Amino acid sequence: MILVISDKNDLQIYYVMIELEKLGASFGLLNVIDFPSLSRMSQTIGTGSDVCWITLEDGKRVRATDVTAVWFRKPSYPKLHPNVAPHEREFAFAEARVGLNGFYAALKHAHWISPIENIQSASNKLEQLRRARILGFDVPQSIFTNDADEARAFVEALGKPVVYKPAGNFALLERAGTWDEGKVIGELYTTLLDAQTLQQSFSRLSTCPGYFQEYVEKEIEIRATVVAENVFSAELHSQSKSVSEVDWRKGNIFELEHRVHALPSNVADQCIALTRAYGLQYSAIDLIKKPDGSYVFLEINPNGQYGWLEALTSLKISKAIACELARSRT
Repeated sequence: MILVISDKNDLQIYYVMIELEKLGASFGLLNVIDFPSLSRMSQTIGTGSDVCWITLEDGKRVRATDVTAVWFRKPSYPKLHPNVAPHEREFAFAEARVGLNGFYAALKHAHWISPIENIQSASNKLEQLRRARILGFDVPQSIFTNDADEARAFVEALGKPVVYKPAGNFALLERAGTWDEGKVIGELYTTLLDAQTLQQSFSRLSTCPGYFQEYVEKEIEIRATVVAENVFSAELHSQSKSVSEVDWRKGNIFELEHRVHALPSNVADQCIALTRAYGLQYSAIDLIKKPDGSYVFLEINPNGQYGWLEALTSLKISKAIACELARSRT
């Protein structure tokens, strides 16, 4: 069977499940937030034996050995039982994570979209730039530093507009502990900096390192979604509205014009090569098409969103994911 590991509130998983149904594939959903309060698990390991099973969102028990493919989407953290005492919560959370990781390890034989460790290694934006550059992408001049003199020298040598962008999570969170997903209290987007803000940023680098990058002029922005050997490219006409000119995520994405984009074959090949270099079967790559027609790589999201692209274009990404999962059926 095909196992979808995610959160049941993630609408994108249902698009793929519909396609799996069309293919006649057997599948189930592991809603990670249900463990350990609602979902049950057992891993019995001994000399000559290894029996591992977990109950799914519908209550059905599935053995690890019966899983042929895994779609690791966006699972939430395990949710602890309300009766767990405050001083026990971190311990209980850690035990739940160990159990889940043990179950995932028992699925190593399956075909993953994509392996967890590969998703993690592909998530560092600085390493992404290095690898993309090696593969022949044009990348923006960038610096990540907590040295004010280095940052100032970089900006002066660049001699063009500069943006600040988060190198990690763009959300500002308040957490009750490591077991808590946190409450979002703000979001940091890519921001074009004026001279005064730049100087203020330099003075604060000792409290938090900063990620600065040259501002690249845009004709349009491209989201290239890679599924195995397929590249689905969509144009985002972010320059049509002032709120989305620097970062298309700031506005209402459904108010921006989207079109299917004919990505040049060499750029499409680079997208596949980058995805493959990380050992991924899926990725969402952000590119800029400059007014002169050239393409610039911004970043790769190893587990990025794509559902809105299907809603606004004719791209069949869910079908491609379902076909890739079903390909490994036995």
